[in-house]
Amino acid sequence: MDAALNQNLFVSNQGGQILGQQRPPDYPQLVLTKVLTAIFFQQFENHLIYPLVVKKIIGVPPITVILALIIGAQLGGFLGFLISVPIAALLMEYLDDVQKRKIAVNS
Repeated sequence: MDAALNQNLFVSNQGGQILGQQRPPDYPQLVLTKVLTAIFFQQFENHLIYPLVVKKIIGVPPITVILALIIGAQLGGFLGFLISVPIAALLMEYLDDVQKRKIAVNS
């Protein structure tokens, strides 16, 4: 679990490291290329790697996490924002257990 989180943080910092390691270039095209590269890596990480890590660690699909955060923030402000994902995970586990019991009773 920690290795996946460390990998996520490592990938997230790649764009900033690329931009911060060299002196300001003389050519605007080089600046634009570096900025676009950083944006590409950040978007790649945000839209592909992060949802997979969240699903693997928490066990909640990414769309459920996003919806839980939005609903939690609207209903409970900052505190709702903080506790919305654990509540969503708890609710998903409960519903999964209920479904398993229904299948066991009907079998």
